[in-house]
Amino acid sequence: MTGLFGEFYTMSMSFVSPLNIAIASASTILLVAWALKPTQRAPLPPGPPGLPIVGNIMDMPRSKEWITFAEWGKKWGRPMIIINSAEAMSQFDKHGSIYSDRPKFVMAGELVGHEGSLVLTPYGPRFRSFRKYFSRLIGTPSAVEQHCHEILGHQTRRFLKRTLANSEDLNQNLRKSVISLGPHMHIRVHPKSHFVFRFIRLTGGIILQLTYGYEVQEGTDPLVTLIEGVNDNFSLATVPGAFIVDILPSLKKFPEWLPGMGFMALAREWAKDTKDMIEVPYNYTQKQIADGIARTCFVSENLESSMSEKDMHEVKLAASSMYGGGADTTVSAELAFFLAMVLYPNVQEKAQAEIDNVIGLERLPTLADRPYLPYVNAILSEVLRWNSVAPS
Repeated sequence: MTGLFGEFYTMSMSFVSPLNIAIASASTILLVAWALKPTQRAPLPPGPPGLPIVGNIMDMPRSKEWITFAEWGKKWGRPMIIINSAEAMSQFDKHGSIYSDRPKFVMAGELVGHEGSLVLTPYGPRFRSFRKYFSRLIGTPSAVEQHCHEILGHQTRRFLKRTLANSEDLNQNLRKSVISLGPHMHIRVHPKSHFVFRFIRLTGGIILQLTYGYEVQEGTDPLVTLIEGVNDNFSLATVPGAFIVDILPSLKKFPEWLPGMGFMALAREWAKDTKDMIEVPYNYTQKQIADGIARTCFVSENLESSMSEKDMHEVKLAASSMYGGGADTTVSAELAFFLAMVLYPNVQEKAQAEIDNVIGLERLPTLADRPYLPYVNAILSEVLRWNSVAPS
């Protein structure tokens, strides 16, 4: 092109650099997402001042969020109401049918595939169905005795054999894991250490056998590895402010080639793992049932040939929720118990003396012995209070 128009076209094209395209695209995403946000009908409660369009995304803590929330609780609130009052919480508990609900995470729920799990299921028919299934399995002392007695004994013996074979590793890791933060003792252990995996195999073995009739392998078990990876993904996907799509949900509809849309590829990768976590162990039990060799477990007891496809799907989702609901919390409590026994050997000696006097030396304690072991029960209650698995 020649003349004035050609010079203008050449000059204009010189400004169309990849950087300019990226800035323009990002600006378009933010403006459109802002335009699609629902109109705010009433002023928000007092809170940290936010930025235009993105709000408080930059204020959300990346770790130890309960500390930041406690500080905010002294000043403000937020649409995500952060309760810093035990009295207020007790009122919510008393009126749970009105106030109970689950947070909505676009990344973890819709994109990664956890929206059907118990932890993100809002109160309603599915939630009540899950509670019914769990109540049948572990909702009463008699149900726990019926379903868990043999499994707990079997998996505990396996754990003790592994520990006895390498007890020094356990002791050293516990002593190295203690750090002092003020007057409290906390646990800091490398998440991939053999020490932690020993507890994961114990807890995972109990849950997987109880749920699917699956016997965890010694060493690295592929199913435990899969589910632990999915749990890690879920933890990352639910960090407040980690993914902008949780703040601006309309971004999930934008083309993935735009800048800032990398979370979509990550979500697809994690969603595949989530689907495998739901399907692989369930299909294992189905095959065991078809071959006539299935162990009694949650899935085998609840699957019936006359069930609708919807009911079968709910059994599958309920089963997949059990590992995530029990593994991390139980492992944390177990670590706290072993830490307490190392820090307070006199307590350990008293507990051992009670067990020796009541149980003797010929067998391990069982659930049926709990009413006769008041000191041991008190220790377990204190472990849950002393090193709570959740902020309290």
